[in-house]
Amino acid sequence: MKTFSSAALVAIAALTLAAPAQAAKGDGGNEVTLHIEAEAAIPPDRATLTIALTGSGETEAAALSDIHAKQLALATELGGAGVAFDAIKPGEAIKSEAADEAMTDAETPCAMIPAPASPKKAATPKRADCPAPPPKYSYNAATIVTVADLSQLAKIQAIQSANGQSNYGYWNGAHFFAADPAAAAKAGREQAIAKARKEADGYAAALGCHVVRMTRVTNASPPFGMRDLHSLIGYADYYSDRMAPSFYGSATYVTVGIDYVIAPN
Repeated sequence: MKTFSSAALVAIAALTLAAPAQAAKGDGGNEVTLHIEAEAAIPPDRATLTIALTGSGETEAAALSDIHAKQLALATELGGAGVAFDAIKPGEAIKSEAADEAMTDAETPCAMIPAPASPKKAATPKRADCPAPPPKYSYNAATIVTVADLSQLAKIQAIQSANGQSNYGYWNGAHFFAADPAAAAKAGREQAIAKARKEADGYAAALGCHVVRMTRVTNASPPFGMRDLHSLIGYADYYSDRMAPSFYGSATYVTVGIDYVIAPN
C-alpha cells in the first residue's frame, strides 16, 4: 500500500493552510479591497465503540446463557468506569456457524504417530492425543458504547480490548461525531469570521491601513481544504488504529471568504 511522505504532506498542508489574501483597488480614492479566506475546525465531542462478545456451550441454551452473562458483566464494568446506563446498547445474540465447522474438523480421526522404537521391539504406531473438541454452540453479540467524555476514551478502549474486538476490521477504532452538529457549525462560523477579521487587521496594519468595511461574505470552500487534507491522511493511514485521522476527519469544518475594504491611516 502506498503511503505519503512527510515532505509531501507538509507541502500539501502549506498550500492548504495559507489562507488566500488578495488586495485590489477599491472605488473610493485610496481604498483597497482585501480578500481573506479563513477556516475553523470544531473537534467532535462524542465517540462510539463496538465491543463484540462470544458465548459458547454444549447446548444452545448454555451458549445463550453464556453470551448474556458476558453482556451483563461488560455493562457492569462499563458502568463502573463511568459510562451511563443509557449509553450502553447490547446487541442481539446471533448464532455463529464457525463452531459447526470446527466440530466437523474435530470429528476427523486423529493422526497416528509411530511409537518410540527400541532395539528389541519394532516400532508400532499409536493414536495421537486428540485436542479437546470445541463447544458445540456459539453465539456472537455486539455492544455499542457511546462515550460522552472523550477524556475517558482510553479507559473504555482498554475495556474493549480486554473483552473482545469488533468484526469490522479498521472500524474497531472509535467513531467520532458531534453531539450537536448545529451548535458545532455555529461555533465554527463564529471562529472562522473572527479569524478572518484578525487576519484582515494584520494585513491592513502591515500596509499602514485600517479596515473600513466588509463588502462581500461567502461560505465557499477552497478547492482543497483542511477537510480534504485530513481525509487524505486518514485514507493513507487506513489500516492504523490510531486516533488522529478519525478524530480530525470527524471534526466540523467551516470556511468563510470575506472581502474587506481598507484605507490608509
